[in-house]
Amino acid sequence: MTSQQSREIVQRAWWAFATRDAERISAFFDEDAQWLAPAGNATAVALDVTHHMVGRKGSCAS
Repeated sequence: MTSQQSREIVQRAWWAFATRDAERISAFFDEDAQWLAPAGNATAVALDVTHHMVGRKGSCAS
């Protein structure tokens, strides 16, 4: 993958996050991916999960 292709993927991912659409956002996560962000971050609020999401469905981690 070229650096331009990587850049385009990251840009598409951030546009997906901006939509706050769970299906669009989850498409950028593998099943073993983890997202850890500050508590109350916009993505967690939009998906109604904690700030530590695990996997494509964004299930909460303890």
